[in-house]
Amino acid sequence: MSALASLPLAFDMRDPRAEGCSRQVTLRRDSIVIARRVAGIDMRVNVPLSAYAGVALSTETHCNGSVSYRLVLAHRDADLNAVLFETDDDTNIVALWRAFAQDLGLPGLVETEPGRFVRADAGRHPPMRRRNAALTGRRPRFLMRRRMGEHSDAPVVHADEREIVCYE
Repeated sequence: MSALASLPLAFDMRDPRAEGCSRQVTLRRDSIVIARRVAGIDMRVNVPLSAYAGVALSTETHCNGSVSYRLVLAHRDADLNAVLFETDDDTNIVALWRAFAQDLGLPGLVETEPGRFVRADAGRHPPMRRRNAALTGRRPRFLMRRRMGEHSDAPVVHADEREIVCYE
């Protein structure tokens, strides 16, 4: 079961600049629609998922010592960020964060300071593409059956001749 199946397709989010201090966020397969009302004008913004930097995991420590976790769809413009999930329970938050990132096809991010997101795999090297890296200079296996072509000294067809062109 995908992580997106547990998320409602449309939900309200807190927005201090909008009337009523909320906006409606609709999650689609390839985009997000953000609808809000500002100064009596209805606004609707359709943002493709490819415009987002990734799914960010952020934590917030409260004054009583409790910690809350938030999964945010992070965008360069902070007004387009969308909070996907909030909880105070840390048991499944990392698995849910990875599942959201995989389902949406976006990288996993971690919020280091408010508004600053860093890729979670920034320190790791990408995996090797081939198992036998020492053999990368060889021809591919299916081409080994074919013989290499030979360079022959074929005569030049038009040596020191003008090309005849007919415009009919």
